[in-house]
Amino acid sequence: MSSLPAEEDLIATDKAKLVHYQKEAKSKSLKVTLAQWGDNPNFFEEMVNEQSDVLGLAQAMDQKMAVMAEEETRLEAKIKGFKQLQDICAMFDKDGDGVLDDKELSAARDLIKSLKLSQEEDDHLSKIDALKKEEKLAHIKREEEEETRMIQHHESIKARLEQRKKNRSKVRGSLEKSDEVVAGEVVQAAVKEPPKNASKKVQPTL
Repeated sequence: MSSLPAEEDLIATDKAKLVHYQKEAKSKSLKVTLAQWGDNPNFFEEMVNEQSDVLGLAQAMDQKMAVMAEEETRLEAKIKGFKQLQDICAMFDKDGDGVLDDKELSAARDLIKSLKLSQEEDDHLSKIDALKKEEKLAHIKREEEEETRMIQHHESIKARLEQRKKNRSKVRGSLEKSDEVVAGEVVQAAVKEPPKNASKKVQPTL
Protein backbone atom coordinates (compact mmCIF):
# COMPACT_ATOMS: atom_id res chain seq x y z
CA MET A 1 0.00 0.00 0.00
CA SER A 2 2.87 2.30 0.71
CA SER A 3 4.20 1.88 -2.83
CA LEU A 4 1.15 3.37 -4.47
CA PRO A 5 1.81 6.95 -3.47
CA ALA A 6 5.36 6.61 -4.72
CA GLU A 7 4.19 5.31 -8.11
CA GLU A 8 1.57 8.01 -8.27
CA ASP A 9 4.24 10.57 -7.47
CA LEU A 10 6.47 9.26 -10.30
CA ILE A 11 3.57 9.33 -12.74
CA ALA A 12 2.72 12.82 -11.64
CA THR A 13 6.35 13.84 -12.02
CA ASP A 14 6.55 12.37 -15.52
CA LYS A 15 3.33 14.11 -16.46
CA ALA A 16 4.69 17.35 -15.06
CA LYS A 17 7.88 16.96 -17.10
CA LEU A 18 5.86 16.18 -20.20
CA VAL A 19 3.70 19.23 -19.65
CA HIS A 20 6.81 21.31 -19.09
CA TYR A 21 8.43 20.11 -22.31
CA GLN A 22 5.20 20.66 -24.18
CA LYS A 23 5.08 24.23 -22.93
CA GLU A 24 8.72 24.81 -23.89
CA ALA A 25 8.33 23.31 -27.35
CA LYS A 26 8.16 26.00 -30.03
CA SER A 27 7.75 23.87 -33.11
CA LYS A 28 5.05 21.47 -34.14
CA SER A 29 7.55 18.70 -34.89
CA LEU A 30 8.92 18.81 -31.35
CA LYS A 31 5.39 18.61 -29.93
CA VAL A 32 4.72 15.60 -32.12
CA THR A 33 7.99 14.02 -30.97
CA LEU A 34 7.08 14.54 -27.34
CA ALA A 35 3.64 13.06 -27.92
CA GLN A 36 5.16 10.02 -29.59
CA TRP A 37 7.65 9.70 -26.76
CA GLY A 38 4.76 9.51 -24.32
CA ASP A 39 3.16 6.69 -26.31
CA ASN A 40 6.35 4.71 -27.09
CA PRO A 41 9.11 4.39 -24.45
CA ASN A 42 11.60 3.21 -27.13
CA PHE A 43 10.80 6.09 -29.44
CA PHE A 44 14.17 7.87 -29.09
CA GLU A 45 16.18 4.68 -29.68
CA GLU A 46 14.15 3.96 -32.78
CA MET A 47 14.50 7.55 -33.93
CA VAL A 48 18.31 7.41 -33.51
CA ASN A 49 18.47 4.18 -35.52
CA GLU A 50 16.24 5.67 -38.20
CA GLN A 51 18.37 8.80 -38.27
CA SER A 52 21.50 6.67 -38.73
CA ASP A 53 19.82 4.84 -41.61
CA VAL A 54 18.77 8.13 -43.19
CA LEU A 55 22.28 9.53 -42.86
CA GLY A 56 23.71 6.40 -44.47
CA LEU A 57 21.26 6.74 -47.34
CA ALA A 58 22.13 10.42 -47.66
CA GLN A 59 25.85 9.64 -47.84
CA ALA A 60 25.24 6.96 -50.45
CA MET A 61 23.12 9.43 -52.40
CA ASP A 62 25.88 12.04 -52.17
CA GLN A 63 28.38 9.55 -53.56
CA LYS A 64 26.03 8.67 -56.39
CA MET A 65 25.50 12.36 -57.11
CA ALA A 66 29.27 12.91 -57.22
CA VAL A 67 29.66 10.02 -59.67
CA MET A 68 26.80 11.38 -61.75
CA ALA A 69 28.40 14.84 -61.74
CA GLU A 70 31.67 13.39 -63.02
CA GLU A 71 29.81 11.44 -65.67
CA GLU A 72 27.91 14.57 -66.64
CA THR A 73 31.19 16.45 -67.02
CA ARG A 74 32.55 13.72 -69.28
CA LEU A 75 29.36 13.70 -71.32
CA GLU A 76 29.46 17.47 -71.70
CA ALA A 77 33.04 17.23 -72.96
CA LYS A 78 32.00 14.54 -75.45
CA ILE A 79 29.02 16.62 -76.57
CA LYS A 80 31.30 19.61 -77.04
CA GLY A 81 33.63 17.45 -79.11
CA PHE A 82 30.68 16.20 -81.16
CA LYS A 83 29.55 19.77 -81.76
CA GLN A 84 33.02 20.71 -82.93
CA LEU A 85 33.04 17.67 -85.19
CA GLN A 86 29.63 18.64 -86.53
CA ASP A 87 30.88 22.15 -87.23
CA ILE A 88 33.88 20.73 -89.07
CA CYS A 89 31.66 18.38 -91.03
CA ALA A 90 29.39 21.27 -91.91
CA MET A 91 32.39 23.07 -93.40
CA PHE A 92 32.86 20.27 -95.95
CA ASP A 93 29.22 19.33 -96.39
CA LYS A 94 28.84 21.24 -99.61
CA ASP A 95 25.45 19.83 -100.53
CA GLY A 96 24.11 20.27 -96.98
CA ASP A 97 22.69 16.77 -96.66
CA GLY A 98 24.35 16.19 -93.29
CA VAL A 99 26.52 13.39 -94.66
CA LEU A 100 30.04 13.62 -96.05
CA ASP A 101 30.52 11.75 -99.30
CA ASP A 102 33.88 10.47 -100.56
CA LYS A 103 34.78 13.72 -102.26
CA GLU A 104 33.96 15.76 -99.18
CA LEU A 105 35.87 13.34 -96.95
CA SER A 106 38.88 13.58 -99.24
CA ALA A 107 38.79 17.38 -99.00
CA ALA A 108 38.56 17.13 -95.21
CA ARG A 109 41.54 14.74 -95.07
CA ASP A 110 43.58 17.05 -97.30
CA LEU A 111 42.82 20.02 -95.06
CA ILE A 112 43.67 18.07 -91.90
CA LYS A 113 46.92 16.89 -93.48
CA SER A 114 47.72 20.46 -94.52
CA LEU A 115 46.97 21.74 -91.03
CA LYS A 116 49.14 19.01 -89.53
CA LEU A 117 52.03 19.86 -91.85
CA SER A 118 51.60 23.54 -91.03
CA GLN A 119 51.67 22.76 -87.32
CA GLU A 120 54.79 20.62 -87.74
CA GLU A 121 56.43 23.43 -89.71
CA ASP A 122 55.54 25.92 -86.99
CA ASP A 123 56.98 23.57 -84.37
CA HIS A 124 60.13 23.15 -86.47
CA LEU A 125 60.52 26.90 -86.87
CA SER A 126 59.95 27.38 -83.16
CA LYS A 127 62.70 24.87 -82.42
CA ILE A 128 65.04 26.65 -84.85
CA ASP A 129 64.29 30.00 -83.21
CA ALA A 130 64.94 28.47 -79.80
CA LEU A 131 68.28 27.05 -81.01
CA LYS A 132 69.24 30.44 -82.47
CA LYS A 133 68.43 32.14 -79.19
CA GLU A 134 70.47 29.57 -77.28
CA GLU A 135 73.41 30.07 -79.67
CA LYS A 136 73.25 33.85 -79.28
CA LEU A 137 73.09 33.55 -75.51
CA ALA A 138 76.05 31.15 -75.55
CA HIS A 139 78.01 33.58 -77.76
CA ILE A 140 77.25 36.47 -75.42
CA LYS A 141 78.34 34.37 -72.46
CA ARG A 142 81.62 33.46 -74.18
CA GLU A 143 82.30 37.13 -74.96
CA GLU A 144 81.61 38.12 -71.37
CA GLU A 145 83.91 35.40 -70.06
CA GLU A 146 86.67 36.45 -72.48
CA GLU A 147 86.31 40.10 -71.52
CA THR A 148 86.42 39.17 -67.85
CA ARG A 149 89.65 37.23 -68.41
CA MET A 150 91.15 40.18 -70.34
CA ILE A 151 90.21 42.60 -67.57
CA GLN A 152 91.73 40.32 -64.95
CA HIS A 153 94.89 39.94 -67.07
CA HIS A 154 95.20 43.71 -67.53
CA GLU A 155 94.68 44.27 -63.84
CA SER A 156 97.44 41.75 -63.12
CA ILE A 157 99.79 43.52 -65.55
CA LYS A 158 98.90 46.88 -64.03
CA ALA A 159 99.63 45.57 -60.54
CA ARG A 160 103.02 44.21 -61.65
CA LEU A 161 103.94 47.49 -63.36
CA GLU A 162 102.98 49.47 -60.28
CA GLN A 163 105.10 47.16 -58.14
CA ARG A 164 108.07 47.57 -60.51
CA LYS A 165 107.60 51.33 -60.35
CA LYS A 166 107.68 51.20 -56.56
CA ASN A 167 110.79 49.03 -56.65
CA ARG A 168 112.57 51.44 -59.02
CA SER A 169 111.61 54.35 -56.81
CA LYS A 170 113.15 52.60 -53.80
CA VAL A 171 116.35 51.79 -55.70
CA ARG A 172 116.55 55.31 -57.05
CA GLY A 173 116.10 56.75 -53.57
CA SER A 174 118.77 54.52 -52.07
CA LEU A 175 121.23 55.31 -54.89
CA GLU A 176 120.69 59.05 -54.63
CA LYS A 177 121.19 58.85 -50.88
CA SER A 178 124.45 56.92 -51.28
CA ASP A 179 125.71 59.47 -53.85
CA GLU A 180 125.05 62.29 -51.43
CA VAL A 181 126.98 60.47 -48.69
CA VAL A 182 129.96 59.86 -50.96
CA ALA A 183 130.01 63.45 -52.15
CA GLY A 184 129.88 64.70 -48.58
CA GLU A 185 132.74 62.49 -47.54
CA VAL A 186 134.90 63.75 -50.44
CA VAL A 187 134.23 67.35 -49.51
CA GLN A 188 135.05 66.74 -45.90
CA ALA A 189 138.29 65.00 -46.87
CA ALA A 190 139.30 67.87 -49.12
CA VAL A 191 138.81 70.37 -46.32
CA LYS A 192 140.76 68.35 -43.77
CA GLU A 193 143.79 67.59 -46.03
CA PRO A 194 145.44 70.70 -47.50
CA PRO A 195 147.26 70.36 -50.78
CA LYS A 196 150.77 68.89 -50.60
CA ASN A 197 152.38 71.97 -52.22
CA ALA A 198 150.63 74.45 -50.00
CA SER A 199 153.53 74.58 -47.39
CA LYS A 200 156.35 75.17 -49.88
CA LYS A 201 157.47 78.75 -50.40
CA VAL A 202 157.74 79.97 -53.86
CA GLN A 203 161.30 81.06 -54.71
CA PRO A 204 161.46 84.17 -56.77
CA THR A 205 163.25 83.69 -59.99
CA LEU A 206 166.20 85.94 -60.73
